[in-house]
Amino acid sequence: MANETPTADEIEAIGGRYALISRWAVDTISTFEKNVKTHRPSDLLCITTMSVCSTYCNAVNVLLLNGLRMPTKAILRILFEVSAKVLWCLAEREADDSKSAVADKIEAWAKASLRADTELRRDYLNIIPEKERDSLEQSINDSEKTLSQSKCDSMPRKFCKLLTELGDDWHKRFYPQLYRQFNDSIHLDFVSLCSKATDNGTVVSVTYDSTEPIEELAQYWTINMHIILVAVRSFYGWDIAEMNNDFRKVNVADGS
Repeated sequence: MANETPTADEIEAIGGRYALISRWAVDTISTFEKNVKTHRPSDLLCITTMSVCSTYCNAVNVLLLNGLRMPTKAILRILFEVSAKVLWCLAEREADDSKSAVADKIEAWAKASLRADTELRRDYLNIIPEKERDSLEQSINDSEKTLSQSKCDSMPRKFCKLLTELGDDWHKRFYPQLYRQFNDSIHLDFVSLCSKATDNGTVVSVTYDSTEPIEELAQYWTINMHIILVAVRSFYGWDIAEMNNDFRKVNVADGS
């Protein structure tokens, strides 16, 4: 069974949300470039997150317009994970260039990333040709030395723990809606693959895609980018009233 293409109304709704998200992103990136002249880790985190996630949004737009739900869900889960981690880091504003809670949290995220990458390289060490092992082992040792010298705590290894630190809404409402339900699109294992097949005893029917409504996925797309851009704007003390008003209007208009 092939994927269902969006209706004319759904295409119009997708276009409206894409235009809105693009306007939010362009306006916030423009405001950043005009006003932020420092190069703190928080500044780099904000501009790279907005830029890269905007690129991901372009992909979501194309996928939704073609009715491709499972690849859309995979990207939406990535966007939610990033939005939660960015918000976790930007919980407090930095008053100056000195060390702060925000800088500590960014360092904690960097530490968690380095630890995860080091573990992957150590697993890889066991399967590469022997002649390549020395250089890889040296890089692993260098990373482990860096980790041992870091005095900050690491970002929570369990994503649920990080969400708990963000508040009840995050792990009780957002986690099921914006993360857990998209697992089948990220982890294509035996269970998720076979869930797409139906055997009536005579014929096996295969569904190529998920069945979530297009408008529901478009809503989650808007939520993820709203979280990221509001987090950035709030961090720098910029106005968020207009963006919040847009967000409420589009959800009321779509019946979300």
